[in-house]
Amino acid sequence: MDIVAFIKKNDDGVGSLVKADYLTPELKTAAQRVERDFNLEKGWLNVDPASVMDFGFPEGMMKRLKTHRYGNNLIVHFLSRYDQIHFKLYAALTSDRRIIHAGDLIALNPTKDEINAAAGWIMTRDTALLYKHVLVDLLKQIGYQDVADKL
Repeated sequence: MDIVAFIKKNDDGVGSLVKADYLTPELKTAAQRVERDFNLEKGWLNVDPASVMDFGFPEGMMKRLKTHRYGNNLIVHFLSRYDQIHFKLYAALTSDRRIIHAGDLIALNPTKDEINAAAGWIMTRDTALLYKHVLVDLLKQIGYQDVADKL
């Protein structure tokens, strides 16, 4: 499970996103306990993709978050499927684990409109020129030739 940001509330109760540079000691201890109890892979809970905050979020993402409360002490905001498609496409271009992220993206079975929106989001970033050729090739490989042709 990837953590991108934490929500920090000010004295007035207004929340803002804070980049998840590290897991707090309490969260790390809890994650290790869950890892042990459920025989999960080491590092199953991590902040590795937090740098995506520097890249920027898809417009409207905060409104699409799915919020779940676990007991009195844990609130988790999950990305919507739409935003997962955006981030999985981005990760398939930039991560050391590109193949895994591309597989996850394919499993999400995005519509042409969803993949077009995700590609458009990537192409609006300052680093778009770095990704364009790789993005076009990836889109062709996963069956979105028509979207690739429009980039």
